[in-house]
Amino acid sequence: MTRAHVSVANVVGGAEGPHPAPQPVSATESDTPRWQVVSGAVGAVALAAVVSWVLFTVFDPTPIKVSSSFVPLAGFLVVATALERLLQPVSLYFLNTDDAADPAQLTSEAAAAGADPAVGSAVVQAKVDEAAKAKAVLDRRKEERAIVYWAIASTIAMLVAGSFGFLLVASVASTPVNQFFDIVVTGLAIGAGTKPLHDLFTSIQAKSSSTSAS
Repeated sequence: MTRAHVSVANVVGGAEGPHPAPQPVSATESDTPRWQVVSGAVGAVALAAVVSWVLFTVFDPTPIKVSSSFVPLAGFLVVATALERLLQPVSLYFLNTDDAADPAQLTSEAAAAGADPAVGSAVVQAKVDEAAKAKAVLDRRKEERAIVYWAIASTIAMLVAGSFGFLLVASVASTPVNQFFDIVVTGLAIGAGTKPLHDLFTSIQAKSSSTSAS
């Protein structure tokens, strides 16, 4: 759940001029990603897993296998990076937030109204409420955008894994691995982006170096 909080100082005017101590005016709004977005993303990934398994059984590709314990992860990191670069221009037009109200501007306007003794407290409160609502909506849209792009990236990664045998677990495992499970894991790992894969790559590489040194 997204919680957006906005607070400004309100200078209260009176017969003897502005009140010496500004009174705080604040508002908190909550918003959550719409269930249609979340369920649609999860459903798309689940469908991609099934389709990828069908492609794997039809094409029957030989899973990539190398002897090193960490080199194959570099390949998956490259694929994840390429996928991010592919989706980057798409993100400029699909589900962008350029048309959303600017919470910073609305907060600035609320603060300016609060600093003016001639503006009533009710007006200041309304502006603060508007700013908090705008921030909550913007945060929610960003969360929905992240969910949708995770689903897109994971879907593409699963289709690649199923079509070409680009399987993460099988590439480093010394024993047989359930291939449907491997397709799902590979797609989710690549769909999560480059940072998790880079962290995993670094961890395995450090462990390998430590083992070799001992």
